[in-house]
Amino acid sequence: MKNPKPIAAAVLVFAGCLFVGFWIAGHRILWNDERWTLTNSVLGLSYLDILRGRIGEGNNSPLFYILQKLQCAVFAYQPPMDWPWEGKHLFSQVFLRVQPVVSMSLAVSVLFYYFAVNSSLLAGLYSVAVALSSFMLWDHWAEARPYALWFLLTTLQMLLLTDLLRSRNKNWGGLALVHGLLALTTSIGMVQIAAASLALWLFSERKWRSYITMAAVPLAIGLFYYFSAPKYNFCFVDGPVALINANIPKDRMAIAVIFALALAFGRKKDQPLPPEGRYLVFMAVMLACFALVLLRLKMTASSSGFQVSNRYFMPLTSVGIMGTTLFSIWLVQQPKSKLFKMTVIGMLAAFLIFRIYRVLPFIHSSLYVNGIR
Repeated sequence: MKNPKPIAAAVLVFAGCLFVGFWIAGHRILWNDERWTLTNSVLGLSYLDILRGRIGEGNNSPLFYILQKLQCAVFAYQPPMDWPWEGKHLFSQVFLRVQPVVSMSLAVSVLFYYFAVNSSLLAGLYSVAVALSSFMLWDHWAEARPYALWFLLTTLQMLLLTDLLRSRNKNWGGLALVHGLLALTTSIGMVQIAAASLALWLFSERKWRSYITMAAVPLAIGLFYYFSAPKYNFCFVDGPVALINANIPKDRMAIAVIFALALAFGRKKDQPLPPEGRYLVFMAVMLACFALVLLRLKMTASSSGFQVSNRYFMPLTSVGIMGTTLFSIWLVQQPKSKLFKMTVIGMLAAFLIFRIYRVLPFIHSSLYVNGIR
């Protein structure tokens, strides 16, 4: 029988996140992208059109839109006729954001449960603190668009991938399912599917048949929606470093570098690479893949068009949260000297406090500012 404490604590984390998410939903006015998605991509299309990729958005993968359309149909929801474009409508703000609020809350609580079970309750709480100090989580916690669903699926992908890199289990079916759902959520999901597959090929499984349902089928789905999506012009307002930094801040990069140095100088040549080291390789592959995406966007960018947004790199937020937690736990476990261990804990606490301090203004605005984005 599993220890009931992590389960009960995970339920509390989920409930707390739901409360915060619905608070934000009730206080943040729906912005134009959410309303455009609702009226044109959800209510304005049939289920078949959505599945065929006939959505007039840069991302035409159907999963989020199908789920929102089902939710509206079950509860017979229609936008009020007298609803001004920039006006507050409490029911609509909360109702349309049920899916993203639940997705974000599930992601944080599942993350907590994973580390609470596999390490300690304290490690689980640390993972929650790392997640809640992430700018992108607060930016999309209560937004009726696909990003929160993408965050949830990426978090699940990270947890399943980490277990496979540890050889703790062979849950290829679970990862294949998550990859399929990722491909149905966003075409950019192909990047993280390919990166995870490469990491598993390097460290876990070399039989190509294992990658048919786990990689080939999801990539084929992603390619279908990518080529059927409308193509728009993009322009850069923020630089490439700023776009990545919004998802994996410099302090989290610093923890990864410290871990890499400690691993390089502390590991004997004949020792196998630990699971955390394998995850670091995966993280490097993800960053390299998204660097290529940035390069392609930069080469085709124009002086006008849609802004290249940091939300296009949303998977890196989950990758960074998972990596920061894994590397931090490893760094704390290595020192034999109590003084050295306390020094490491103090350093990690300082990084976390700095990150919380940096994101506090946005947390405050998310919770209390009743504004228009």
